[in-house]
Amino acid sequence: MVEALRRRPKSELRKFLELHALTKSSSTGEKLEVMKVIELAGGRDLFPLLLRVAGSLTALERRLPGPLRAFERATAELLRRDPRCIGALRSAASKLSEEETLLLVQAMGRVHVRGIDDVLLGLLGRSESLDRSVLAALLRGPRGHRPSLMARSALARCLESNRDDIRVLAARVVASLHEVDLTPLLIQLLGATSRRVAKAAEESLAALSNRRLGGDASAWQAWYEKEQQWIENRWPDLLEKILGSEGGASTQAFREALLHPLYRDIISRDLVELLPDADESLCRILCSFLGNLGSPWSEDGLAALTHDPRPAVRREAVKALRFIRSKALQRSR
Repeated sequence: MVEALRRRPKSELRKFLELHALTKSSSTGEKLEVMKVIELAGGRDLFPLLLRVAGSLTALERRLPGPLRAFERATAELLRRDPRCIGALRSAASKLSEEETLLLVQAMGRVHVRGIDDVLLGLLGRSESLDRSVLAALLRGPRGHRPSLMARSALARCLESNRDDIRVLAARVVASLHEVDLTPLLIQLLGATSRRVAKAAEESLAALSNRRLGGDASAWQAWYEKEQQWIENRWPDLLEKILGSEGGASTQAFREALLHPLYRDIISRDLVELLPDADESLCRILCSFLGNLGSPWSEDGLAALTHDPRPAVRREAVKALRFIRSKALQRSR
C-alpha cells in the first residue's frame, strides 16, 4: 500500500487516507502504513491526520516500540520538510491529551528547527511527568534560536520546582539553551540541600562560563557581576575598535571577547550586524571569529554570506558554519 500511495497525486493523498486507510477498526499494521506514507510523502496538510493517528493508538500500541518510532519519524520528517508545521504543532499541542502530548514531545526532541524550543517550553507546567519529558527532549540535541520571554519564564519556574529531578533537568537545559538571563537562579541553586541539584547548577555554570569555580556561590556571584560590567561597559568600546582599527587591533579585541563566553550570543548578534557593510578583509575576520564563538545566533548572517560574490568570504562563512554546527553537536552529546 505504501508504494502505491506514494505514486498518487499529493492532492488525493489526504482524502484517500482519511476515507480508506484510517477507521475505528484500523489495525496496528494499517496505522503504521498510514504513518509511513505521511513520513515519505506528506506535507503540512497531512499533519492533522498524523495527530489523529496518534490519538487512535490504543494503550497497548503506545507501549509498543513500532508505533512510537513510526510517529516520531513521521513528525520529525514533516517538521524538517516544512517548518510551517510549527504553527499547526503549537495550536494542536494545547488540545491533546497528556498521553498524546507525551508522544509528540518525544518526536519533537528528535528534530531541530526554529520554533521547536518555544513549543516545548510552552508545554511546561501541565504536569510533572510532562515537565520531565519536555526538559529531557530539550537536552537531546543542539538547540538553535532563543526562546521567547514567556518560554524562558516557564523554564525559570522549573528551576524553582520543589522536585529535585525537575530542577536538575532544568539546570542542564539552561546551559543547553545558553540562557544567560537565568544565571542568577543557577547561582541560587548552588545552595540547594540536594547535592544532585547543586552539582547540576555548578556544571551548568561551568558550561556557560568555561570556568571552574566549584560550588562557591559567592565566587560565582562575584564573577557574574564582573561579567555584567564587562558587557555593559567594555564591550561597546571593543566594538568601536573593531569598526575603526586595523587587523591587529581587531584581533586583540576578538581575543578579549573570547574570554567572556557567557555573552557569546550578544557578541555574535552585534558582530553579525557588521557583516553587510564590512569590506572583504574585515568580513573574513568576522566570519572566523563568529565560528570560534560558536553561537547559533550567527548562523543566519553567516548563511547569507555563503552566496556572497567574493569567493574568500564565501569560504570563510562556510567554514564558520561548519565549526558552529560541529560544536553544537559536541555539546549535545
